[in-house]
Amino acid sequence: MDRFFRRNVAAAATASEDAPAPPPPPPPPKVHYGVPALACCLAADPVQGTIAIGTESGHIKLFGRRGSELLLPAISPAPVRHLAFITNRGLLLAVHERAVLRLWSLRGARPTLAATPVLPAVDSLEVSVATLVPRSSIVLLGTSDGRVFACDGAGGRTSGPHAGLRGEAVRRSPADQPHLPA
Repeated sequence: MDRFFRRNVAAAATASEDAPAPPPPPPPPKVHYGVPALACCLAADPVQGTIAIGTESGHIKLFGRRGSELLLPAISPAPVRHLAFITNRGLLLAVHERAVLRLWSLRGARPTLAATPVLPAVDSLEVSVATLVPRSSIVLLGTSDGRVFACDGAGGRTSGPHAGLRGEAVRRSPADQPHLPA
């Protein structure tokens, strides 16, 4: 038995001198626990029990059931301004600064970038509000100049601007005001 052991060790030593060294193992994935620094927006999906937090650095942190946490990569360094879950579809719409939209698919083992919807090219377009239309996959995006765009979260498409205030105030005459009973 001792002779067998010595012979196999000697054969392995000569074979390893001739073979190239194996490549080093890949670095472990980045681990991050807790709420990220510079958090600036939040969205919750009560059906899936998921919370998303957007950061100034462009990252999105997801908190799920049973203490699971995941940090989505920052595709662009633009800050995340608004987040909206597309309920019961496993989708998350992130609105970054300068109207950059990212649609993330949260289905499967790893979240993936499902689409990058594009708003019409308008100079200095800034999305100031984003809200999900109840019981649909439509997210309405309001801009600082009064226009409203619709983004279909299921298909990743956006519409042209809908009628909005376009920066003008709506005025009613006193006769048009509703009368409330005293």
